[in-house]
Amino acid sequence: MMEDESRSRKPSNRVSRTDREQCVSVVKDAWEFLGELPTKWAFIVPGRYHDPLTQSWQELNPRVKRATPLLWRVSGTRLWEHGLAGKSLRLKLKTYNEALDRFRDTTAEESFQPTSVKRMTRIEAALDLLEAFELLLDSLSAVVPALGAVKEMLNAVRLLLKEFSKKDSSPA
Repeated sequence: MMEDESRSRKPSNRVSRTDREQCVSVVKDAWEFLGELPTKWAFIVPGRYHDPLTQSWQELNPRVKRATPLLWRVSGTRLWEHGLAGKSLRLKLKTYNEALDRFRDTTAEESFQPTSVKRMTRIEAALDLLEAFELLLDSLSAVVPALGAVKEMLNAVRLLLKEFSKKDSSPA
């Protein structure tokens, strides 16, 4: 019986194509989100950061574009070991998808909240989304180190938004 249990726990070299596609999709979503921050999501980032964000994104863009396809070459065992396959990936994707849905909900035009409440809700949702990206990118950058640049840029934006939300919510 012990032998059967240990066999069922061994990582599989077989990772589904869907798992790999979802990993690539998360990297693309994170990178797209970062690229759109100074324009599409400008309302949650102070204007003085628009140019530095754009410049950083442009500088890193070629490296990220070269690194993302490497996810197709990583062994299934490495993906499995870093929680990028099977049930571990499903859990990470569930938290990510919920955070993404919440962010999209707060940016919908139909929101009837007062402007200050809407802004704080959007910032909170963006912070949740950044944390969900970080959860996945911790693992992704472990198997493709060049993706660490995306993770670091997301962290910088998260810290920026946290600081900005403190200032925005403090009493006058």
